Amino acid sequence: MYIHDNKMGLSVKDLMAKATVIVTSSAGLLSMISAAFIDKAVVRIVPGGVPTLDNNRLWDSSMGMIHDGFDGGLPYAVQRAFAQMKEGNHRRKSVLASRKVYQERYLWMIDGFEEYRNALAVLSLVVPDLHDLKELRNAVKKLTSIPFRPLHFNRASYDIGMLTWTKAQKEIARQLEARNSRVWKSIEKVE
Repeated sequence: MYIHDNKMGLSVKDLMAKATVIVTSSAGLLSMISAAFIDKAVVRIVPGGVPTLDNNRLWDSSMGMIHDGFDGGLPYAVQRAFAQMKEGNHRRKSVLASRKVYQERYLWMIDGFEEYRNALAVLSLVVPDLHDLKELRNAVKKLTSIPFRPLHFNRASYDIGMLTWTKAQKEIARQLEARNSRVWKSIEKVE
């Protein structure tokens, strides 16, 4: 068991690097696993199971083992996760591909220049008629060849739980989506 404490001198990332199998109930660790430890065996603890959604929007059984809780069946789930990621296993390749899609959906592509792309996107919204936008876009293109995060990935980040939202929450989401569409139209003009 690991409890994060700076006095211990170990971070979660340090421990994950040394782990053979990662067992977690923290959805927040899944993007780190997909980005930095894509080939680790993983058991995700999800009481009640993971809802079924399309396009790898959730970390589901296509990306690792899913187990209901910290119970007597957990050792078997750990063994299955380890076997799944073992070299030569027929499922390993599809698991890695699914994790890559998940990582790109939520983190996009990381190359050290994502803040420049994001700043340009904000400028495109706030001052869409700024004379220097085309020049700024060309400067960013010199630093990185990675494009802006696709609009459908941004939409996927917001709509998972809409079925349980109130009418007011849905209206706010529609307003935010309309604003996001304006941002993307401004970015497309610059490109």
